[in-house]
Amino acid sequence: MNKLAYAAVMTAFAQSVGAGADHHVFVVQDGASFHVPPQQGQPTRIQIVTLPPYAPEVQPAERLWALTDATVAN
Repeated sequence: MNKLAYAAVMTAFAQSVGAGADHHVFVVQDGASFHVPPQQGQPTRIQIVTLPPYAPEVQPAERLWALTDATVAN
């Protein structure tokens, strides 16, 4: 994945969900290097919320690792 591909995916996503003046869309993303800030091609109809770095407590999926690790180890 690179910035150009990510921008194309986000543009297609904005079109598919009908993002516009009357339909505001929030996308929560992590701090991956390929995420594109709004001034670099992000669709303006989508509001981006970036998670803080090193904050696993904000990711609900992180709680599942304890369950899977115990099963795999045993």
